[in-house]
Amino acid sequence: MTLMQKVDTYIWAKRSSLIKSWERTLSITKTKKRFYRRRYKKQSVPPPADDTTIEDVPEGGFYDNHAHIR
Repeated sequence: MTLMQKVDTYIWAKRSSLIKSWERTLSITKTKKRFYRRRYKKQSVPPPADDTTIEDVPEGGFYDNHAHIR
């Protein structure tokens, strides 16, 4: 066995030891894990800008107790 074959064997043995048996049965790969993390990582909501204004809501509006629909 040449040196490169030994190195190759060592690298693949190390990589395969990092994959759990249930991940192998479900065909979960390193790439799938990476994209799953990227897709489902909690996104922080950016704070609203200071220059935005809330339009005036007419008095009563949706929160009026005397509205015709309750």
